[in-house]
This record gives sequence, structure tokens and C-alpha cells, in this order.
Amino acid sequence: MKKAKTPSYVVELPVSVSTETERQLNARLLAGSRLYNAVLGEALKRLDLMRDSKAWQAARKLTGKPRSEAFQAEIKKFAFSSASLSSCATQCKNSAFWQNRLSANEMQRIAETAFLAVQQYSFGKRGRPRFKSRNRPLKSFSGK
Repeated sequence: MKKAKTPSYVVELPVSVSTETERQLNARLLAGSRLYNAVLGEALKRLDLMRDSKAWQAARKLTGKPRSEAFQAEIKKFAFSSASLSSCATQCKNSAFWQNRLSANEMQRIAETAFLAVQQYSFGKRGRPRFKSRNRPLKSFSGK
């Protein structure tokens, strides 16, 4: 990130909310954590199945354009994409009765975040993504 040429600062102010609002925010964050875990688990399962397939193993031995085409065919076969995991997240959200806790935009962003973490892991750029627990909860999420 480029250094700003103008002086700037960040101010963090505590927000005071009622107990009912705090309860609703905690419920939304908990639903977001559970949805993230569900999508992350599905993405890791699809990645493992994809890597175990014989076609994937054969594609690893190829070079050039045929290699890329073989990998893309396997990715499509196992539905390892942000859009397919977003539809999986929609099914999870609807079956868990979280319609009033998470909006569609927030749900899509959570699914995209989980997919990007698994994608970076699949490329070898990062370690295996972790599930959210009570000790390491989801602290915030955004919408698209």
C-alpha cells in the first residue's frame, strides 16, 4: 500500500448499544461464523476430492496449454468456484433458518472469503485455512 502524501490518522470510538442490539449483532456474527465454517468445509472437501481424482494426477504430469485445460476441466467437474460455493452457502443459510440474520450480500461475501482462502491454499501460497471457533470467532463481515 502506498504511503499517503497527506497527514492522516485513524480514530477508533467505542459504540454504545442497547442489550437487544448487542444480542442481535452477536447472533449475526455467530451465524456468519457458522456459515463460514460450512462453506470452508465444503470447499476443502471439494479440493480434496479434486486432488484425489485420477484426471488431476494425470494433469500434473502435463505441461503448457494442455495442462491448464485439464486443470480447468477438473475444476469445472468438481464445481470448485466462488459461484458454486455461493450457491452452497445459500442452501446452508436457508436450511438453517438464518434468512433474517444474514443478507444475500453478506452471505455471498462470506462464501467468497472462504473460497479465496482455500484457493490460496490450493496454489500453495498459504497454509490450510482454519475454521472459526469460540476462541477465534468471526469479528466482522461485509457485504458485496
